[in-house]
Amino acid sequence: MKYYYLFCFVFTILISCCLVPSAFIAVGQTTDNGAKSIILSEDFEGGVLPTGWSNDFGAATYGWLFGTDLSSAFWNIPLHTTYACANDDSCNCDMINVNLTTPSFNNSLAGAVLEFDYLSYSSSDVSEVQISIDGGINYTTLETLTGSGGAWIDDYTIDLSSYLSSDVRIRFHYSDAGGWAWGFCIDNVEISSPSGDDLAVTGISPDMAFVGDVVYPVVSIRNNGSNAASTYSVNLKITLNSTEVYNENMPFIGANLPPAADQDVNFTVPLNVLYAGVYQLKATVILANDINPANDSDTASLIAWSMPPYYHPAYAVNISNKSFNGVDLASGTLDSISPFDVTDFPMSLEFIDDILYVFRISGKVDIVYSDGTIMPVGIISGLNSAPMAATYCDLDEKTYVIGFNDTLSTLYELDIGTFNASAVGACDSGVFIAAEATQVGAIYGVNMSDDNLYTIDRLTGAATLIGSTGFSLSYGQDISWNGNTSTLYGMLYDETQGGIFGTFDTSTGSFNTISVPGDQIAAFAVNANYNSLSESNGPSVSIFPNPATDMFIVEAENLERITVYDIAGKTILDSPVAGNSSINVSEWKSGLYYVLCVVNGNPVYLKISVL
Repeated sequence: MKYYYLFCFVFTILISCCLVPSAFIAVGQTTDNGAKSIILSEDFEGGVLPTGWSNDFGAATYGWLFGTDLSSAFWNIPLHTTYACANDDSCNCDMINVNLTTPSFNNSLAGAVLEFDYLSYSSSDVSEVQISIDGGINYTTLETLTGSGGAWIDDYTIDLSSYLSSDVRIRFHYSDAGGWAWGFCIDNVEISSPSGDDLAVTGISPDMAFVGDVVYPVVSIRNNGSNAASTYSVNLKITLNSTEVYNENMPFIGANLPPAADQDVNFTVPLNVLYAGVYQLKATVILANDINPANDSDTASLIAWSMPPYYHPAYAVNISNKSFNGVDLASGTLDSISPFDVTDFPMSLEFIDDILYVFRISGKVDIVYSDGTIMPVGIISGLNSAPMAATYCDLDEKTYVIGFNDTLSTLYELDIGTFNASAVGACDSGVFIAAEATQVGAIYGVNMSDDNLYTIDRLTGAATLIGSTGFSLSYGQDISWNGNTSTLYGMLYDETQGGIFGTFDTSTGSFNTISVPGDQIAAFAVNANYNSLSESNGPSVSIFPNPATDMFIVEAENLERITVYDIAGKTILDSPVAGNSSINVSEWKSGLYYVLCVVNGNPVYLKISVL
C-alpha cells in the first residue's frame, strides 16, 4: 500500500546539459579516455533497451522502461535526460524480481570501477547492484542502495577490482518486496579502469597498541594500473600531538608487482610506543608517472593505551549476580570489583600478552580492564558456529577457539589482530565448554556432554580422553592454567551443587574441590603475572582520604615516584617525588583512578575515587 505524507519535499533542480549521441561502447572494445580506459559505457540516449542488455521482469506486467520522463501518478521523477527506470508505482504489479543486466565484459584490467547515477525513492524499494563473474550463472550483491528521497544521486561509484574475470555481468536488480512501492532508476552507466601506472595505498595497521609495545607498522598497497610496478617506495609518517615520532621509507627496486596485485609492506624499523594517546599515521606510495595521485596516500589512527595493572591473582565473571570479580586461588573467595554486562553471554576469559580478553557467545571480543571496564576490539569471523571456549598458547604465541555447531566441536586458530578464525580440525561430537593451553603447548578441554577432561592436539584438533571430572556438568564454566605452579584450575558448574571451584588432576581428570560458590561462574582466568608484592607482602603505602574531593595524600617510606591513570588508561599524573606527597584533584573529573607508587624501586598499585 502506498502511504500519503502530510508534508512534501520541494526540489529545485538546476540542470545544465548538452545533448550528445548514445555513448555505448561495444563489448570487448576499450577506449582510452585520458587517465582511464572505458570498458563499458551506456547513457540510454537511444530510448530503448540497448544492444546486448537484457530486461527480465518475471511475473511483472513489464520491466525496465526507457525515456526522458517516466513519472507516474504518485511518483514525480526529476528530469535527467534519457534514463532507465523500473516504475512500480506506474505498473502496480508484481515487481518482486525485475533485472536490467549489462552485456558480458572483460574485467581483467586492474582497478576497475563502476560509476552510475541512480534514484531509489525509499527504503521500501529494494534496489541492488549485483555482479556475476561466471557469465550470469551466479550473482553476488555488490551493494543495496539507500533510498534517495526522490532526488538523483550522480556519479555513484562501486569498486570492481576484486572481481577479475573475462566474463563479467552487472545486474541492476529491483524488488517491490511484494507491496506497491515506487521504483528504481539509473543513468550514465560506466565501467572503467586506469590506464598506465597507478599504485594506491589501501590500508595501514595496526590501529591499537599499549604503552611499552614495540610495533612494526604494515602499509597495504595495490597496483591499480595496467602495468607491472618495479621501482617504487612507501613512506610512513607518524605523529603524536602534532609532533613527528616516526618517518621511514621502504624502497623497492627491481620488484614485480603485477596489475591487480596487493602487497603488504612490512616496515623493518619499529615504532616504540612510549606514551598513551592517538597517533596519526600517513602512508604514501611513490611511483614515477603515477596517473592517479588521489589514491597515493591514506591516513589512519593508532590508539595507544596505558594499561592499568591487574592486581588480583585471578579474575572471574559471575553470571548469577552479573559481576566482575577478583579470585583468591587459595580459597576460591570472590572479591566483587564491578557490575558486568552478561547479556551477550561471556564464554571465556583469557590473558593474551598480559591483557585480559572476554570472548562472548555472539563472537564479540572485548578487552577487560582490571576495574571491569570493557573496550570492544572485534568480532570473530570464519566460524561456522558459536565460540564455546578460547585459550592462548605461550609456546606458539597463538590464540585458539573451539566452536560447536550443534553436532561437532571444532578447534580454530584465531588471528587476534584481525579476529579471523581458520579451522584446525574436529575435536569430538561433544560440547567442549572450556579449554586452556599450558606453556608447553598442551591444550586441556572440558567436555560438557560426557563430563570428561581431554587433551586437544593444537595441530590437528583431535581430542584424547583423560578421565571423568566426577560431576554432571552444565552450561557456563571455564578453566585456566597457572604456569607458576603448573596447576589447572576450574570454575565448573554441576547440575546439583551449582558453581564449584578447584583444581584438576591432569593425569586422571578428577577434580579437587576447594570451594563451592554455588553461583554460575561462566568465565575465569588466572593472572600469571600476579605479583604478591603489590599485596600485603609489599611496602606499606597509605593513601587518604579515599574518596577524595580536593586532594589526597600518599604516605610511604622511600616513595620515589607517583603515576596516576584514569579508567581508560590515560596518564593523568606522572611525577618523581621524594617522600610523602599530596596530590591536588580539584580539577579532576569524578571517577575511579589507579595510583602506581614506586617505593624502593618496587611498584605498588592502589585505587582512589574522586568525588
